Amino acid sequence: MYPKYVGFEVKSPLEEAQELEKQGLGTIQQLYMGGSEFETWFIYTGKGTVHIGDQTLEANDMFDLTYWSYDE
Repeated sequence: MYPKYVGFEVKSPLEEAQELEKQGLGTIQQLYMGGSEFETWFIYTGKGTVHIGDQTLEANDMFDLTYWSYDE
């Protein structure tokens, strides 16, 4: 009677960046901004393009993960 729904898992940008880092395609760094302020950034070092969230990254692009890394 009711339609069946297909479920899928959506990963956060932090989880996607961590997977890319494990594959050797980038690094996650905490950058000191002064005082007690730190920001978390992912630097993509792979070839070609990759999508994190709604962003498209090319080689040597940086992606701000600060919002998603508060629990780390």
